[in-house]
Amino acid sequence: MYPKISDKKIPKEIRDKITEPTKLIHKFSSFNRNEPCSLAAVCELIAGFSGRDPKDVARITTENAKRIYKLE
Repeated sequence: MYPKISDKKIPKEIRDKITEPTKLIHKFSSFNRNEPCSLAAVCELIAGFSGRDPKDVARITTENAKRIYKLE
């Protein structure tokens, strides 16, 4: 999935939760591949759909990645 944060398929209440800094970074995404500049948008979309705080989503996914890739 390539996040298109302005896509009309995304409910307005979710799109409204995307922060301005994320929108500014996201404009550099090509939408043709997963890129580091897409991470903030993906995190905020997951947070919006799951009803969580984006910082919690970032913390949880970082912990999972560290555990899966044995980075700790």
